[in-house]
Amino acid sequence: MVKPSNSGLSQALQRLSGAFIKVRDAGGLMSAAGAAWRMIRREGWGGAARRIGRLSSEAARYPQWVAAYDSPDEAALEALRRQLQDTGVEILISVVVPVYNTPERYLREMIDSVLRQAYSNWELCMADDASTAPHVRSVLEEYARRDARIRVVYRAINGHISEASNSALELARGPFIALLDHDDILPPHALGVVAKYIHAHPDARLFYSDEDKLSEDGRRHTPYFKPDWDPELILQYNLFSHLGVYETCLVREIGGFRKGLEGSQDHDLLLRCVRAAGDGVIVHIPHVLYHWRTIEGSTAVSVDEKPYALVASIKAISDHLREMSVDAEVVAPKADFPFVRIDYRLPNDAPPVHVLVACAGDAEALRRCVQSVAVRTVYPNFRVSVVCGPEGADGELAHLAASCRNVGVIRSTSSDPSVEARLNDVVGQLGDAYVCFVDARVEITDPSWLDELVKCASRAGVCAAGASLWQPDDRLYSGGLVLKSEADGVPIHAGITRGSIGYFGRAILTQTVSALSWSCAVVRRSDFVAAGGFDPQAKHGSARDVALSLRIARNGSRNVFVPRARVTIYTHRPRNGPAEASAKLCVSTQDRAYNPNLALRQGDLSATFNLSFPPCIELFQ
Repeated sequence: MVKPSNSGLSQALQRLSGAFIKVRDAGGLMSAAGAAWRMIRREGWGGAARRIGRLSSEAARYPQWVAAYDSPDEAALEALRRQLQDTGVEILISVVVPVYNTPERYLREMIDSVLRQAYSNWELCMADDASTAPHVRSVLEEYARRDARIRVVYRAINGHISEASNSALELARGPFIALLDHDDILPPHALGVVAKYIHAHPDARLFYSDEDKLSEDGRRHTPYFKPDWDPELILQYNLFSHLGVYETCLVREIGGFRKGLEGSQDHDLLLRCVRAAGDGVIVHIPHVLYHWRTIEGSTAVSVDEKPYALVASIKAISDHLREMSVDAEVVAPKADFPFVRIDYRLPNDAPPVHVLVACAGDAEALRRCVQSVAVRTVYPNFRVSVVCGPEGADGELAHLAASCRNVGVIRSTSSDPSVEARLNDVVGQLGDAYVCFVDARVEITDPSWLDELVKCASRAGVCAAGASLWQPDDRLYSGGLVLKSEADGVPIHAGITRGSIGYFGRAILTQTVSALSWSCAVVRRSDFVAAGGFDPQAKHGSARDVALSLRIARNGSRNVFVPRARVTIYTHRPRNGPAEASAKLCVSTQDRAYNPNLALRQGDLSATFNLSFPPCIELFQ
């Protein structure tokens, strides 16, 4: 048996090794130091230390994951080739690459990665943007002579990346284009898996994959396992990015890459494609099909390396919102919020919201909740009602109604004594456009909480919006839920500290989720009634929340988690105990907002976004 001291030393050495790996792979010491300082300013010393520890652990574990689950040998690649041939997949994919003064080593590695593809029906369309480095033309000419699928155009005048990309696009003859940067790498199965997905989704017009980063010495690190398409996240950063695959005629229909959006030209292209084609034609491929090289001066290291890219990003998003007739302001990243923020406006006539607080027997909690809602909420058009059964705490309720403005009492006549049945009965009696459910254990601390929820819940395509619930110790209790089954779910990043951004911002970014915590959420009253309200039989864990969320979203609308709407909840989350055998099993129900390469077990109390050993998806599935 290993002694605890040795085990602790081993873990410490592993974390230290991981930290060194992270510094090395993140583009050098200066870039890593800058990132660490920004993290400390945002999350504090303790939060930064925990986050660095997690990143270090990932840096040590990811190579193990790659070796075990994402390093196909020649036999696996040959099996992929046969599968594609047997199913008749023969789609020509045009790989579009703008080139400018690429270091020779990286240029050759990029081209070689395309030549090594297991899928052979591709063409490589490159546009040299009047490079001044003499080796660029000689390398491109060498490869063009070697393989007829490599096509090159040489621009006489440097036009920057948008014009160069359009020149490469003009060469494309395939029905789909795949965007590749001049110094990045495709794994050998990338185009084969893309072709497989195109074949399996004949109505889709846009595809994107997971990605990771590649250090200067060839080490893979910092994987990003993405959710399925999310109209919310894409407005805050370009999660589509790499490997982005577009229907060629769609790109040409919208006019190709837009000059003046250099640095965010891909994001702008995507948003214009979405406006033209809609959200329903976008497919996520949950496999790492792109290696993004981290070198000094690359946005793979930090957006600070190219500040003009941020300006272009804000313009692209602002233009998109304006074209979609969405009244919102795009706010630049700040030290405490390192992402673009979308500040939606309330409708000119703020819709009436009825806040319902169920009386659950704790008079002190009820008083604190109702008073905080009534006194601290700045939303201009709301009222509060305490919902109780035929037998209520009359004295306490009368005192609350008399002491707080806009507070009333509604008695349910339901014969079912459950809180869910009483709420359903009361909502059926209301005439307000929106209903907000608030757990009696909740205390309002942020005056704008209801504004933020209504801003999202009142938007087209959104059916409900949920707040982030924080415990008094400033640890996240709940908010958006990840499904473990159609009857159960776990919170995103439960236990994370305030100021932490979570997995690629998932703790702080507005996002589509399969289910919400209904301890504090706003919904259109008509949608709630049409869905049948709460299920009084769904009582264990998050069953009630999951069941209602799934029923409400069946009409095609979305549930949105709004982390900016912060409230405090007085409750206790149990710690993970000893795992039972079933707890080790990978959850089979796949949540569109949670990647199958990330861990989710039956016994988990939170979606942690850790790597799954093994993943819940096969290599080429």
